[in-house]
Amino acid sequence: MSEATGPPDSEEEQERLTRTLFALDRASRLAELAGEKGESAPVRGGGFEDVRATELCADAMRNAVVIAGDVGALPDGSDQHFPVAALDGAKEAEANGAATAHALVQLEQCAKALREMQRAHRRMTLSSVAGGAVSADEAITRVDTVRRLEAFARHAWRSAAHLVG
Repeated sequence: MSEATGPPDSEEEQERLTRTLFALDRASRLAELAGEKGESAPVRGGGFEDVRATELCADAMRNAVVIAGDVGALPDGSDQHFPVAALDGAKEAEANGAATAHALVQLEQCAKALREMQRAHRRMTLSSVAGGAVSADEAITRVDTVRRLEAFARHAWRSAAHLVG
């Protein structure tokens, strides 16, 4: 993209370039978040919601990998990250396209589930401090961990959605 010397030749090319830039922006945010110091794994002794948030984020990342494999595959089939055995090129492309569409739906569902879970988890976790079930530090760590997991899934989903179009 940095080698482009002028405006795109068509509106379609301009749209593709714009979507790619949006995807890169989201991927950059994801990388920054990954580079920040903080927890991204369930807190020891955490509750069901903490574990569920981790599972949802892991599912989201697996789906993001499927999408990246298909979007990043070379059109001539030389990239064999996710081969579909015994299919000709057109059928393989169709199968990969269906897998990508399914993975995008799953990724979106994970991101949205984490967003919905985050508020209730925060309220419940912080309330548990008043009841003496957890320390304030542990509660803040748990809340921050779920916030980070939700952000990972959201940025991965939005990046993938821009790439897939």
